[in-house]
Amino acid sequence: MGNKIRAGNHRARLRLRETNGELNGNGITLFISKPEDWTGPLAAWRLYMYQGNGELELALVLGLNTIVNNSSGAVYTVPLNIHEAYDVSILYDTAHRLYSWSVDGTVEAAADMPTDWPLIGNEIIGSSGSSTGRNSSYVVDNVSWVELTADPACYCRGTLIQSNRGEVPIEDLATGESVVTFAGATRQIKWIGRRAYDPRFIAGNTAVLPIRIEAGALGDGIPARDLFVSPEHALYIDGALVPAQLLVNGATIRRVESIDHLEYFHIELDTHDVILADGMPAETFVDCDNRGMFQNAAEFWARYPEDDRATWEFFVPRLELNSDELIQIRTALINRAEALGRISRDPDLHLIVDGEIVRAKSAADRVYYFVIPAGARAVSLASRSAVPAEVETSSLDGRSLGVAVERIALCGPGLRIEIGYDCPALCDGFHEAEVSHRWSTGQGSVPEALLVSFGGGLIEVHLAETEMRYGLVAPAAASTARSSKCSSAKQRAGTQKGRR
Repeated sequence: MGNKIRAGNHRARLRLRETNGELNGNGITLFISKPEDWTGPLAAWRLYMYQGNGELELALVLGLNTIVNNSSGAVYTVPLNIHEAYDVSILYDTAHRLYSWSVDGTVEAAADMPTDWPLIGNEIIGSSGSSTGRNSSYVVDNVSWVELTADPACYCRGTLIQSNRGEVPIEDLATGESVVTFAGATRQIKWIGRRAYDPRFIAGNTAVLPIRIEAGALGDGIPARDLFVSPEHALYIDGALVPAQLLVNGATIRRVESIDHLEYFHIELDTHDVILADGMPAETFVDCDNRGMFQNAAEFWARYPEDDRATWEFFVPRLELNSDELIQIRTALINRAEALGRISRDPDLHLIVDGEIVRAKSAADRVYYFVIPAGARAVSLASRSAVPAEVETSSLDGRSLGVAVERIALCGPGLRIEIGYDCPALCDGFHEAEVSHRWSTGQGSVPEALLVSFGGGLIEVHLAETEMRYGLVAPAAASTARSSKCSSAKQRAGTQKGRR
């Protein structure tokens, strides 16, 4: 009964069948979760099937009381029909204390979790037994809870798919239509999975937010337009499948950092294959025991109840992090981005003084000289930033790095204040000190205490010698991104961090 899995998002498939008698009491407990070490009432989440107002209903109870009709939390119900199957999803974002639940893809409730309710725990109890009544009217067959931790592998709305009637937006395709594979074959669509996300649940979630592959990032006309896919969606490159997130280079392939609305779609054929999406060879859906992540998964099982195809059957090998083949592919993409002028070694170091940009008066031998007016109250070192793991194939460093500071000197009439990289006051907008320098994050503050006695003059910023490279944003005129793809996806993925 009780199986241990991580807390998070879950989905159940259930089917109701009729028996004799009446459904009494609280009904069948389908789902119970309690926090570890929780000594209060049993559940933070409870899902019940019960007889309400003469109708069979499915109820989600959020709160601390185990009685459906007298809960101290909130109760949400949806009517059920006998002999029908349902997909029930319970989604919970522990970072933002948000919850939602849906039945067959229709969101029934989405709201903030009160702070005095316990977080969802890790004890999951699923039951396919009868209700508390001795003679139940209904029992539940085939209850199976699936943890929805699989990251999506899908195309964004607006992606143009090559079909037998030309390029068609993926959301306009339908089961039974045909698509054209990379090899030139025409194959029938078996099913199209769909999933939409409330932006509150995906804010800052790099496992879900799309990857933008700019037009021409992989070669002339490849892709033909900016392509938006989920991080785990694989592209077909040099005879292998490569998840998009493993190709991010901070320049021509970037993460979308925020979005107003996100819809994902995926195309399934009878077997795994490669199709053309915005002119880019990319994979179709392959079931990796993750079909349940789609909000219309019930539609597939209703159409194909006897489907018994093997899962995890890939058309070609899928590359893993740090494999030799992946390193070769990433090196080629970074070199192409640099050849296109999209990668620079110039950090574009400048200061932000009381909200105003101040450029260096001069720079030589990695020393930048800035003239600062008297009375300056807030001074920050601003620069481009990059993630080494994205711009260097040999790096695993996932930090966002700006410039490597050796020391900062404030020089005025009869005054010189110098602080080294190991000064503890360098903390706001800086990483931990290293052997010979300290990296900024792209915007690091000069300690306010140093400015109190500084009456204006010169600020020297001494940088350490590094091989840091920075991805550059495409000129606005050259961008071919279409807002319809990600419903006004904000291209803060392309914003140079640290610049204001």
